[in-house]
Amino acid sequence: MVPQGSTTVTFPITTGDPTVPTGATVTANYNGSMQTATTTIKPNVLTSVKVSPTSVKGGSAAVVTGTVTLTQTVAVDTTISLSSDTPSAAEVLGSVTVSAGQKSATFSVTHHAVSAKKTVTIMATRAGVSKTATLTVNK
Repeated sequence: MVPQGSTTVTFPITTGDPTVPTGATVTANYNGSMQTATTTIKPNVLTSVKVSPTSVKGGSAAVVTGTVTLTQTVAVDTTISLSSDTPSAAEVLGSVTVSAGQKSATFSVTHHAVSAKKTVTIMATRAGVSKTATLTVNK
């Protein structure tokens, strides 16, 4: 409702979390007059995946933490798929959840003893967009 004496009002619009650009229409009615505006709701894109530290002695007590980041905060819990190209050296769970109201989430990387240095690619994927980070697992 527009306050008396005002000609405009600001209001929030809650959207879903589309995986592709999605059109939306907002319509306002007042005294039989209708105005319409259209917009495009863009997907919340995965912007990065990082690991820290980026090098570790395999099987040691060192903790390796990964972080996935999206372009903006999410309205609902959002799942990001995770994978490792060399799980025998470093593995991740199959996914991590970015909680509603956040734009990033952390996950654990479990590393194992190796007989020779291994370069492991950790991949995060959401809505067809994949990002990678590299972890070196040393002997």
